[in-house]
Amino acid sequence: MHGAEHFAAVLSGFTCYGLPILHPLTRRVEGVLNITVHPDDAHPLFPPTLARAVDDIEQRLIDTTRPADSRLFRAFREACRTGRAIVALNDHVMLTSTAALAMVEDLDLEAMREIARSTAHRGVSTVESVVLLSGAMVTARIDRLQDVAHGAVFRLRTRSVPRDASGAEPANRGHFVGAEPAAATATASVYVEGEPGSGRSTVARSLLDGTSVTVIDALDCLVGDSTAWAERLAAALDRHADGLVIDNVHVLPGDLVDLLARTISAGHHSVPIVLTGNPQTWLPAHVQSLVRRCRRIVALKPLRERRTEIPLLAQSVIDALQPGRTHRLAPATTRLLTAQPWPGNIPELREVLRHSLANRPFGAIEIVDLPAAYRLRPVPSLAGREEAERHAIIEALRRFDGNKTRAAQSLGVTRTTLYNRLRALKITDDTVHFLHS
Repeated sequence: MHGAEHFAAVLSGFTCYGLPILHPLTRRVEGVLNITVHPDDAHPLFPPTLARAVDDIEQRLIDTTRPADSRLFRAFREACRTGRAIVALNDHVMLTSTAALAMVEDLDLEAMREIARSTAHRGVSTVESVVLLSGAMVTARIDRLQDVAHGAVFRLRTRSVPRDASGAEPANRGHFVGAEPAAATATASVYVEGEPGSGRSTVARSLLDGTSVTVIDALDCLVGDSTAWAERLAAALDRHADGLVIDNVHVLPGDLVDLLARTISAGHHSVPIVLTGNPQTWLPAHVQSLVRRCRRIVALKPLRERRTEIPLLAQSVIDALQPGRTHRLAPATTRLLTAQPWPGNIPELREVLRHSLANRPFGAIEIVDLPAAYRLRPVPSLAGREEAERHAIIEALRRFDGNKTRAAQSLGVTRTTLYNRLRALKITDDTVHFLHS
């Protein structure tokens, strides 16, 4: 301000130049650099000189921060010269350009942080497709900083892709993109495989193009008569519906498997059939032979192998549980949930969030709102064999409602061995029984 421009009359005899000093990483105001002189001594070079001095101070602030954070900021500043939507992040810092802020939300940023961690092995620079919380799909060029742990710069570009209207869980989109609908060929047969809770039933329905879809659950044959179940199958085929979904075919006895196999092979019907069941490696031999008769296999990954999708999937579950509300996960909660093993897949995630929403009727869901078994970071990543073993033990204990003797028998081990593995793999009663509470 110059002379009479001051609001305070006592300062009208001075000319003041001032600029705030912002920390380049946190954007907090660290101070103000000011030059105050007599109006006669004012000089036009004062403002640019002050600006250069502030730039130098801010650069020194960077130099005094963690070397990794300084390296990330320099990469971010260089990327911003392109004018694109830029996000730069590591395990401690997250930087966004103005254009990126208009596109992404907090959960999108957490998803990008998980992408940076989980795809580090793919090379220095890759291109990934990312579905944002808004439903928009963006193409992200990811440049990884080799000297910064999980450091990466995302260059975002919007793609014009409509929302998936199939009703499938968002996390399943990428696992059958490009696959023809089952109804594309009148007698097509498809097998959708996945662990319980991976969304296989939802995906099966989305593959059938039409509203008149008949659903038959193979579990019904376990509590009823096989003849009655076979009659239901025949009646469904006679109705000439838009499609037929047969869920949980892995439980079918041999005679019904033979009947279904003949039905698929004969091709005399005009109804597209989609079967769902466990992964092929889990199937008994007689059901595997049925699956081999299907023309196409759609494999769904378990939730623990889709960690980059968990933040967005969790938000979609929250919106479904509390429609019209504005609940969000706190960033720390998102990171903790992303790290969980999720042996129960999507239903387990849904129950955890249902519990959390009951504890937090409004506002951001914090770690304290989670069930006790989910408030601690899980054990470090296990090797593939140990991860599979942990999953098998948890499933056996859930199947027998926590009875360790029966679980050990089903696994083919002694109770002593089971107890040893429970301790080694950090499996607690809270982990096993939460879904039954």
